[in-house]
Amino acid sequence: MSDLPVRCRTDRRRPRVRASGRTNGIDYVEVEEREGRVELHLSLLRSLPPDDADTALFAAENIEITGGPADADVEVGEPDFRRAPDPARDDVAVVEVAGLGPRSRYTLRLVDTPTRPLADIDPRYRTADFTLAAGRPTDVDCLPAECGTPPSSPPDLDHLAKDYASFRRLLLDRLAVTLPGWDERHAADLYLTLVEVLAYEADRLSYAQDAVATEAYLDTARLRTSVRRHARLVDHVLHEGCNARAWVCLEVQGDPVVDADALSFTTRPAGIPTDSATITPEDLLRAPRHSYEVFEPCLPTGRARITAHDVTDPWLVAGRITTGGDPALDHVRGTLSEDERRLLGQDDHEDEQLPALATVIGRRLDALLQDVGLVHRAPGGVDRAISRHGTLNALTGGRLATNNRDELARLFPEGLVSPTQLRLHQGHNEIPLYTWGYTECCLPAGATSATLQDTRDPESGTRGLRHLRPGDVLVLEEVLGPRSGVAADARPTQRHAVRLTAVQPGVDELRGVPVVAVSWDRADALPFPLVLSVIGPPPECALIEDVTVARGNVVLVDHGETVRGPGEVRLLDRGRTVVAVPFVPPHEVVPAGEVELCCTGDGAPAERPSRDPDYEPVLPRSPLVFREPLQPDASARAALEQDPRRAVPALAVFGPVTGPHPAPDVVERLGAVAGTRPTGVRYRRWAPRRDLLSSGPDDRHVVAEVDDDGVAHLRFGVETGARPTPGTRMLVAFRTGGGSAGNVGDGAIRHVVPHGGLSGGRVLAVSNPLPASGGTDPEPLDQVRLLAPHAFRAHLERAVVAEDYAAIVQRDFPQVQRAVATVGVTEGRTEVVVRVDPLGTSADEPDLLRLIEQHLGRYRRIGHTVRVQQSTYRSIELVVVVRALPGHQPGAVRTAVQDRLGNRMLPDGTRGLFHPDAFTFGQPVPISVVLGAVHRVPGVATAAVTRLRFQGVGQDLPDGDVLQVGPDEVVQLDNDPDHPDHGSLTVRLQPTYRAIDLVVEISVLPGHQPDAVRAAVQERLGNRTLPDGTRGFFHPDAFTFGQPVPISAVLEAVESVPGVAAAKVTRLRFRGTAQELPSGDVLRVARDQVVRLDDDPDRPEHGTLTVRLEGES
Repeated sequence: MSDLPVRCRTDRRRPRVRASGRTNGIDYVEVEEREGRVELHLSLLRSLPPDDADTALFAAENIEITGGPADADVEVGEPDFRRAPDPARDDVAVVEVAGLGPRSRYTLRLVDTPTRPLADIDPRYRTADFTLAAGRPTDVDCLPAECGTPPSSPPDLDHLAKDYASFRRLLLDRLAVTLPGWDERHAADLYLTLVEVLAYEADRLSYAQDAVATEAYLDTARLRTSVRRHARLVDHVLHEGCNARAWVCLEVQGDPVVDADALSFTTRPAGIPTDSATITPEDLLRAPRHSYEVFEPCLPTGRARITAHDVTDPWLVAGRITTGGDPALDHVRGTLSEDERRLLGQDDHEDEQLPALATVIGRRLDALLQDVGLVHRAPGGVDRAISRHGTLNALTGGRLATNNRDELARLFPEGLVSPTQLRLHQGHNEIPLYTWGYTECCLPAGATSATLQDTRDPESGTRGLRHLRPGDVLVLEEVLGPRSGVAADARPTQRHAVRLTAVQPGVDELRGVPVVAVSWDRADALPFPLVLSVIGPPPECALIEDVTVARGNVVLVDHGETVRGPGEVRLLDRGRTVVAVPFVPPHEVVPAGEVELCCTGDGAPAERPSRDPDYEPVLPRSPLVFREPLQPDASARAALEQDPRRAVPALAVFGPVTGPHPAPDVVERLGAVAGTRPTGVRYRRWAPRRDLLSSGPDDRHVVAEVDDDGVAHLRFGVETGARPTPGTRMLVAFRTGGGSAGNVGDGAIRHVVPHGGLSGGRVLAVSNPLPASGGTDPEPLDQVRLLAPHAFRAHLERAVVAEDYAAIVQRDFPQVQRAVATVGVTEGRTEVVVRVDPLGTSADEPDLLRLIEQHLGRYRRIGHTVRVQQSTYRSIELVVVVRALPGHQPGAVRTAVQDRLGNRMLPDGTRGLFHPDAFTFGQPVPISVVLGAVHRVPGVATAAVTRLRFQGVGQDLPDGDVLQVGPDEVVQLDNDPDHPDHGSLTVRLQPTYRAIDLVVEISVLPGHQPDAVRAAVQERLGNRTLPDGTRGFFHPDAFTFGQPVPISAVLEAVESVPGVAAAKVTRLRFRGTAQELPSGDVLRVARDQVVRLDDDPDRPEHGTLTVRLEGES
């Protein structure tokens, strides 16, 4: 195109030239380099004339090329006009050119010559620019720049104006320049009115600018939303608190069944005079809302697993599987092993087999949740899956598990419990603990098992605890005072919740009593001893049993109330019934995005979106509940522990499904009456997230941001996260409550509020034996400002050095006491060896080691090979000599010292000195620590360590009285006779000696040397080992604690000496006493004393021995 003095946005001339039947022109130029030659392909605006006409529009003399180096000699060949093979494409004129520079910009012009005028070339399309930089990228836009207005010089204004007065003065000064003829300053003047209105608005905007600038920095931000986002940038999560959790025990009559979603619990409301455990929702409406707290059942998250707890009737399920008659049942039976088929095929199952049968069925059915073959084998299964999920390709992960759970519920309608169904049993109200006929029993601290006393129905023969399954929670509660036997004296602190891991029914054949042996997770080990039976106070001194009982029908609840109200809708979401309510105006309908009119051409108006829909609804009630998701199969202790920074809002947003096909993941609307089937109306679910940084454009995620007033604002994504469809009516399901207000005391939860039917029985009493815990208030902003700048240093995301690996293990694995890591080179690769010291045990834990190694894989440094090993244990030998105080049984003192130095939990809940958790990597063993532990034992007078060394290595006592270990070693002393290589402990008693004086008179047989016989008698009564290997009568090992010295035994020893004709004891007394001979001819000592007779002239206080010949004085 020829150069124009102006630039225009729209080219209307080009289509007119194309539409004309005569004129032509150059559209654009393409450059091709072939074997050193340059060809210019001039694309024409119109097709060439027909074949019978002259197709040459111009000749070489009409082509003029300018630009490039000044000394360039450009040669232009004759143009070759070519027709395009496709009529839709333009014809071209190919011109061969020589003498062009390598990378210069040129302009090709078609010019008139005297011999060759250009009659058919439009004058506006005779010029085109080109360059030889073919195939080389450039960031310069080839589109001509648009026309722009020249920048105007800004007016001279006072930029320090910030308030109403200064803005008013500024506007008046400006008008004095632009309107010099206006000098009116009366308040009623229109110009002055406009000035004051503009000054007011400027003052408001100035305040808004200052407010925005204040929220731009963490140190100055005042809004909770701003502080939260600033903290998130530095990896600090501002938490909104967490709700409390508690264990609730229900006492029931019959075997009631209730849906957990239709149940809530409350503390005692004010103004409702009722002693009944059950109150109605209408009763609560009459009580002030601030007078009670609401708790609801807490169910685990994740995929719907099937465990032995879910199999309510193992016999029925086993019978259906073995008999078959359905393609889906045949598929289930085909997955069984031979042993499982034999167990399920038995004709008569005893009650003792129920737990094992339920475990096998639960394990097998749980594996079927991820078996897509069940969908194809179930009659109508494919049609149901497509109707629900849109396509079979969507059946993966959690959706496949949920779908197959429904299919299994159709196969076993009476044998499987719903994931949200609570089945309560009268036999689980209060369960005695069985003591097998022993008296004065207790469960020691650290216990992980017990025996329950079962009952048997005399008519049907069924057992009362037949429904007890692994996974059930029991609360062990002291119900009688252990000293008085009175219920009022029971200690509220002696209560503990455990989750069962094994249940084995049995029978005490000796007494004919049915029993159930149960065990629980090590994490739920008793923290204190529990008394089972005691002897009551005098004068009756009767045996008091059932001091501690086990309570079943335990439900985990958390603080918060599901919001209900006008227009509420019941939805079926992943097997749970969810109550959702519409948003309140003006947020009940998603607004449409804003559009603006624009012109796409002359007389062609159009609409274009100017901004996305501004839809950030506000929850109608506050505060919003935040809670940490409950993990399946968590121990009773772990179920109550929550981290507020991992808590997510109890919230879900639902929008109707639009379009002809169902969405891959939908929820269904139920009828208005409880128990009705889905209506066919479907909704999409928006799940809550902490933020939308990792959400994709199609992920239905929503963020709940709580402001300074506690009101939650919902935020949907723009490019990160899917937005609701404009014009749809959204629903929201959420709960209110949380915080420290839910930390109610034990016994505070007194009532149950059913929101649906309760079949099969009724609730008699409700109570929480243990106080609710875990309720946390939102994090203060001042604390966030203090902690957030250092948050990124507190959480390791990558292991760089060896210490990082150990820190990550200790942070992420609470079952590990300590870990150490070392770096070495193995076969040319850097290898990191991580050694772990598990809590509570010194045995190998292969499953834990494998889990840690997998976990470290996501943190390891590139080039590092990680290997996780058990800690290296160094067994030690320990010998302690103790002396008991007078009045204490030496044997009992020795046993107590052995327990104190052992590796087990003691009855008082403390640990032995060498418990696996007492020592960890590199921790030495000072002799002072051993002596300190021994001296804490009642009855110990003195103690000494005579040997402390590694087993079979080194001297008896270490240098510096401290046994040092390596940085990756742990000391071990199990004192197990079956494993002597795990360390040995020897406790020796140093007795309280009572020296004695002994005088013996002997007569010698004829033929024997009297002095030789006297010397033999002295040796026989001495404290040394004789040449024949026997011990002297008063050898240190011959007498022990409390052992008396009979005169008859002394005479027997004397008369056994050859040459002694007769003997007589003339003195046998403790040294320093006056009586020559003891009464009864037996010298008795106290039970904590040992007789001593060393007959050492240098130590006469250790006892003396005198042997006289008959007749000597």
